[in-house]
Amino acid sequence: MASSSEELHLKLPFPDLPQDIGRIIFEIAASLDLQTGAFCALVSKQVKTWVEPVLYRYIRIKDRKSLEYLSRTIRKPDSTKPHAFFASHVKSLAFIGPGSGIGGDVDSLSILKACRGVESLYLWSNIWVRSREKSKFQRFFTSPSTTLSPRRLFIRHALSSPRDLSHFGHAIFRNLTHLEVDVRDKWKWETLKQLDRLTHLAIEAEYGMRHSSASRMVAQFPDSLMV
Repeated sequence: MASSSEELHLKLPFPDLPQDIGRIIFEIAASLDLQTGAFCALVSKQVKTWVEPVLYRYIRIKDRKSLEYLSRTIRKPDSTKPHAFFASHVKSLAFIGPGSGIGGDVDSLSILKACRGVESLYLWSNIWVRSREKSKFQRFFTSPSTTLSPRRLFIRHALSSPRDLSHFGHAIFRNLTHLEVDVRDKWKWETLKQLDRLTHLAIEAEYGMRHSSASRMVAQFPDSLMV
């Protein structure tokens, strides 16, 4: 039986093409168009190992269907992906649409734990978890040993419901260089100075804010802040 590499060699229209060049071509194709990348993964087992890390590099959960699919993919016992696949390859994770809210009857906490290597985390869903599950998420996000430590964090009326999370001293904030938050959430602005790596800060104020409130907030900006 032919090996995966031999099988690929026979299928390529240019069989003399060096494998590393072939890999680059497939990776670029997958990065330019996800659907094309999905088709590329069917070429051979070898090509699948090349393009899957690209396909999972940026994950956008925009509805319940995509939330359920990712949860099943991570949790199924017969998964073809090694346990560390998501931690190694998922660099951006976004909950951004109606129905993508974490919690409910979908084990979205398993997604957050599996994707512990994310560099950018977007929590824009306005659907908070059911009250009976809040404690699990509070412990995960506020624990000193949390596995999440993104460099970019974007939160809009998603997770600030738990009062404990509003403190910028938590471990999940420790490596932030970019932060975007909603002023309507009850943040403890006096703790903002603890983000000594923060260079970029965006504050959404849909209905504006009082000059006195803005002044108090600005006084808490860390010295590292540039924008």
